[in-house]
Amino acid sequence: MPGKISVSVGTVPGLTVNIRPLAASGGTLDHSVLQNRDKEDQHPIASITDLKETLDSKLGLEDALSNAQLKSILGW
Repeated sequence: MPGKISVSVGTVPGLTVNIRPLAASGGTLDHSVLQNRDKEDQHPIASITDLKETLDSKLGLEDALSNAQLKSILGW
């Protein structure tokens, strides 16, 4: 069971306090405060539920239109 913290803070001009709950691992539950979120390979495909299967179900190169087909469709 999580413990309690009691804090008594008087008025301090210009002081901003931001209190966020921490995850059990000592991390954060707020993804926006994590560092390096945009670092290359930070979230590999395998770590994102069903991403590989979803991407595999998308159209492949064999489904792509050629330049000639696109020009014909666009009337160029």
